[in-house]
Amino acid sequence: QLRSVQEELDSLEEEKASELWEAQEELRVAQEEVQELQQAAEEAAAERENDIALLQEELCRLRAELERLRGTTQEYELELTTLRAEISMKNQHREEQEKAGGEGLIPITLQGYPR
Repeated sequence: QLRSVQEELDSLEEEKASELWEAQEELRVAQEEVQELQQAAEEAAAERENDIALLQEELCRLRAELERLRGTTQEYELELTTLRAEISMKNQHREEQEKAGGEGLIPITLQGYPR
């Protein structure tokens, strides 16, 4: 009877040892998975930070380009305004010359002076 109980205890110990080994193996696998997931998360975070840095750099570059283009636009607008004023003055001058030439009264050098 004692032998039977001893055999049963030995069997139970083997079963428990086997279950313990299986549980430890599952724990090891789970820990490896956790490490892999943590590494993947860290890599994704680093990649995201890199993407953000690249986008911020691109944004800065585009803002600088936009400011340069705004300056160029202002220069062109000023040049257009100047050219329009010159054209207007030349047209006015031409009209005055035509008027003076047609009437024969006002010499070109006296244009703009009161009569």
